[in-house]
Amino acid sequence: MSIFLIVFLFSLCNGLTIEQPKPPKYIIIASRQRSSSSTLNRMISSHSCVLHGNEIWTRHHSQDILGAHDIVNMSDEEIRQYPDEFLLSAYDEICNNAKMNGDIPVECETCTIAIKMFDIHGLGDKVVYLMDNLDFQFIVLERPVQGQFCSWKRAEIHNDWATVPGKHKTETVIPMDYCDIVPYNFKENNIKWYRMLRNGFKKSGRFYTEVSFETVSSCKLSSLMGSIYSQFGLSLGQLNLPSDLEDLFINC
Repeated sequence: MSIFLIVFLFSLCNGLTIEQPKPPKYIIIASRQRSSSSTLNRMISSHSCVLHGNEIWTRHHSQDILGAHDIVNMSDEEIRQYPDEFLLSAYDEICNNAKMNGDIPVECETCTIAIKMFDIHGLGDKVVYLMDNLDFQFIVLERPVQGQFCSWKRAEIHNDWATVPGKHKTETVIPMDYCDIVPYNFKENNIKWYRMLRNGFKKSGRFYTEVSFETVSSCKLSSLMGSIYSQFGLSLGQLNLPSDLEDLFINC
């Protein structure tokens, strides 16, 4: 008997009501650089009721594209200490601005913001503040460390941090022996980051979604969206994909 059937029967016997999940205020993709987090974030943000918040933690306007730092008067250190307060303080104004500008249709009952969160953002163990709050729902995206390091090294050498799938790989080349050996610190940081995340979810008793890098970098990504939206209480429908993301699925 499946766990879902057991829960359903238990709810009937005890007079409980199973409700559709409430869409979160933020969907947080917890990952590391060069792991296809931008592609996944933009796919999720193709939903009409989801805003693309990119790397909201970084003060530069190219990363904080929704202007959260301009809305919330907090220093970088305060943001690292109280990341939940930073996100929640910015939420209402960001969503109100989006509705006034037509970025979120009026028929959307809720506004959800999709953002990325890396180890380099320096939140450390303060991530637990986010894990303890159901306004934040998480996706963990981990790329095998060898490919992650090669992509990072290529970007560093050429100063090319392109996020368009395929473009970065074909237009910037490095000798393979540059990334045959992944530095110890790089591997250790990777292990510590993902261990901290998964242990934190376990201690908090939190549900989170695990998405494989292989799925994000394949034709399976489009079919995954329905599952992600359902888990987070978002309606299903037509995605408004940018042209470069549409190209991913031409031969699917």
